[in-house]
Amino acid sequence: MSGFDYKKAQKTALDLINKFGQIVTLSKTNSTYDPVTGQVVFSAKDSTSATVVSLPASGANLQTFDDSFKEDLNRGKARLFYIAAKGLSFEPDAGQYFEFDGKTWELAGATPLNPAGTPVLYMVGVNLGGNPNTPTS
Repeated sequence: MSGFDYKKAQKTALDLINKFGQIVTLSKTNSTYDPVTGQVVFSAKDSTSATVVSLPASGANLQTFDDSFKEDLNRGKARLFYIAAKGLSFEPDAGQYFEFDGKTWELAGATPLNPAGTPVLYMVGVNLGGNPNTPTS
């Protein structure tokens, strides 16, 4: 019996998210901390194309989040997304942002589906707002 083909699962996730989602530009601002001056120095922005699909708010999705996030989710100020892992030049992480439905969404965190070390997709929680012109660490 052969092992599970995680690369095929990765491609299948991308195909499904492509079918039902849309491509966005996921961006981050790189920074370094200078311990001598105590300053954070911001450098150029990095971006990658990401295929995302928005998840509907449901009781099952909400159970793992704290009450303040649940409130924002119910008011439309927060959303959950799946991001296909295949083709990303960096992993989604807090402080990154993308445009979706004409609004800027900032990542609050990302949970990877990463069986056997092969990232298949990320479930991310995002908050409405965030200024893509403001450096983030």
